[in-house]
Amino acid sequence: ELIAALPLIYYLGLRQSHKVVGPFDRLIKTLDAIGEGDFSRRIHLRPGDTLEEIAQAINRMAERLDSKSKSRH
Repeated sequence: ELIAALPLIYYLGLRQSHKVVGPFDRLIKTLDAIGEGDFSRRIHLRPGDTLEEIAQAINRMAERLDSKSKSRH
């Protein structure tokens, strides 16, 4: 029975890892861009991805930084 369940376990594990690794990678890339001064960057996650609250907080921060940057010019 365990051998028969292995493909399902593998599939579910792979699917779950994409819900963590994908958003994490997007977070890092967006934070790097914001750190370089590109305040227009936003994090776009798929529904159900982990880290949604962190992504929303980073997006709010980037919006404020973008507004402040534009008001200074």
